[in-house]
This record gives sequence, structure tokens and C-alpha cells, in this order.
Amino acid sequence: MIYNRIEDIIGDTPLLRLNAADYGVQHVDIYVKLEYLNPFGSIKDRTAKYLVQNIDFAELRHNKAKLIESSSGNTAKALQMIAHREGVGFTSVTNRIKIPEVEDVLRYLGTDIVSLPGRSECPDPNDSDNAIATIEHMVNVEPEKYHHTSQYTNLDNPKAHRETTAKELYADLETIDYIVTGVGTGGSSGGVLEYIKEHDLSTECVGVVAHPSDFLPGIRTKNELFETPLFQERWFADITEVTTEAALEALDILVRREGVLAGPTTGANFAAALEWSKAHDALREDGSRKTLVLVACDRLEPYMSYLKKRLPERFGLTSRNDVYQLSEYGEVPDIEVAELAKKLASPTPPLVIDTRGVKAYGLFHIAGSLCYPEQLLQELFEDGAPFAADEVVFVCPKGDRSKLYAGLLQQRGVTAYSLKGGLMEWRQSGQPLERVKVGN
Repeated sequence: MIYNRIEDIIGDTPLLRLNAADYGVQHVDIYVKLEYLNPFGSIKDRTAKYLVQNIDFAELRHNKAKLIESSSGNTAKALQMIAHREGVGFTSVTNRIKIPEVEDVLRYLGTDIVSLPGRSECPDPNDSDNAIATIEHMVNVEPEKYHHTSQYTNLDNPKAHRETTAKELYADLETIDYIVTGVGTGGSSGGVLEYIKEHDLSTECVGVVAHPSDFLPGIRTKNELFETPLFQERWFADITEVTTEAALEALDILVRREGVLAGPTTGANFAAALEWSKAHDALREDGSRKTLVLVACDRLEPYMSYLKKRLPERFGLTSRNDVYQLSEYGEVPDIEVAELAKKLASPTPPLVIDTRGVKAYGLFHIAGSLCYPEQLLQELFEDGAPFAADEVVFVCPKGDRSKLYAGLLQQRGVTAYSLKGGLMEWRQSGQPLERVKVGN
């Protein structure tokens, strides 16, 4: 088949049927929607195509304006490719890009990257200076310079998946009992859910999020499930947490046994799909087999450095960094707010490490605490136990992420705690907080 425009190849991706019995599933047929076969390499190709469909590029070229978006990966890549073809620039405003190959590709393509280290990619309503707010400020200051495609709020994002992804699925399968997909912007899953509701279908949608013990590219953790115009948690039958270990084990099976060269998020989707299939492994009431679809989001190749850190033995390396085995630390003792306040007032206070980003730390922090954003912490832990103090307390917004680093430091022989309830509990208890004073 011959096409005249690369954008016309986006969509109409195939469905691969797996032999569910190989995975211990008897009554559910499992299909994989191969979205990584889109021309720019991911399901986000559909999103990008729709985000720009109503843009007057002639006007942007006349004004020498750029597209601007909050993205650290696939959406940015697809938008940059389209921007090139339309003769305009592209700016990506993002937290620190955690996959070197992704940043390399974007820089090769000429993307202007505005980095906000240590911040959540997803819009956080508690953060007045997140990526979205940064973009809004940039657009307000120079309205003629930028056009914000706004993937987190633009209804053309779910529309892309309502009109293409979901439509293709039901054209191929007619009846689908379960759809399993990662939750990022909420656009792809939101569009599929809109289609389900519009057509009064009984399909249940399972959202997949990353366990907070590590970073899984492309999807959120439960702590990042902020309600947006595109993401509504109540629409899902379930939100399933998947650890990095489980995701990579499932991905290994999917790559080697099925030949699906997809990335780590797809491994998480597959792990969740197998768990869900086994828990719902029964025929329909009419005696027919059930159907489950999972999404293979993007390609494997851009994640080699990510995999090398977590599976070094597969690359001929002998050591494995326990930064990426955080689920093995066992029980980590919490420290109550009152107890930490007492210790801080003593002659020998513990070292307090704030794991948030620099800007969040600047807004407020516990007096005397040091700011070590998570990405920096992981790099420091790669070289051993980074803190020589006798006693260390890690703090984060809710007291969950801090457990990981307290446990890791404990493994290395240092007495470490996690502040119970995190900075939210500290603040609600009326304990004092400091700000970083800037300027006069």
C-alpha cells in the first residue's frame, strides 16, 4: 500500500492474538494492540496528530511561532516530527528526562528542551509551578511565540482514541470484556472509555500505574493520579499497581516468546493483563469465551540504558545496583512527627533529607533539611552509602517514597527512618516550615 504523507500511516495497527493457555488462562482470549508500529513509534502518534489537526500552521510560520508541550518522551517526539514537516519549531517543557536515549533523540531532532528537575510530569494541583504552569507563564509572556497543544487538557487527545483506537478495536473484535492500558495523560484510556460509554458497552477498563518503588516510563504512580479533564479515576473498573520487577519479567516473556518488541510500560500492561485474566478466568454467561485487549505502547529500543541499569546481567555486567531492588529492603521504621521534632531539638539531631525537587523544597521545607531530589539520590546510591551521619530521616510529601530510600540506606548499615505521613502530616501538625528566600 502506498501513502503520500507519513501522518496517513498513523493508526490501523494490528491486533496480535496470544495463546492464553500458555499463561495458564483457559477461558479468556488475550490480544495485544501493537501501537509501537505507528510510524513515529508509539500510541502517542495518534495523540499528536489530533492535537495539531486544527492548527493554522501558515499563521505560526508567519509569526515564527513554536509548538510547546509538557512531554518528556513519545508525545514530544511525534509533535517534533510533525512540527518539522510543517516548518515550525517545538519546545518541550518537562521534568528531568530520565531516559538518556529519549533526550538524545529529541536533541537530535532539534527540540528546545526546558527542564524542570525533580518535578512531576503530570499536572499537580498542589504545585503552583509545575510544567503546565511554566508553559502558561511562557505563553502569557510571549503569546505570539508559542502555541500550547496542551495534551493534559485538550479534548482532541481523547478524541483521537475515541475515533481511532477504540473504533479499530471494536471493528476487529465486536465484543471486548476487558481493556488493559497504562495511565499517563489519561488521553488514550479516556478516549476508549468515552467510546465505551457512548455505545453503552459492558467493557471494563483496567488502568495500570507504576508501583512507587521505582520509575516506569510513560505511566504515573498512584500519587500522581491527579484528576484532570482527561483522567477520571471513577471510570475505571480498577487501577492496578505494577512493580518494575513484575513489568520487566512480563516484558521479557512478551519479547522472547511472542516477538513483541515493546517497551517497559507494555511489560506492565502485560503483567496486569495476566493477573486480571487469571482472576476473571471464566466463560461468559452465554458460554462464550471472554476477550481481553492490552496495549503495546511503544518500542523497546529507546530503553536500553533503563534496562541495563535494572538487568545488567543481560548485558554481560556482573553487578546489580540495589537502587533498583527497592522492594527487597523489608520493613522500614517510620518516625512520628512529634518524635522527629523532639530529635531535631536535641544536641545531636538526625540528618533530614528532603527527596522533592529543588523548587518544591524552596516553597517550604523542614528547617535544617537538605534537598536531594530522587534522581540525584539514585545516582548517589550507585556509588555506595552517600550519607555519613549516624541517623538519617528521609521525607517526601506523603511518606511513601521516603520509605524506599530509608530502606535502602538501612541495607547499607545506616540507621534510617521515613517521616510518617510525610510533609503533609508535618504541616498539618503545626510544625514549623522554612522557605528559601530569593532576592531581597
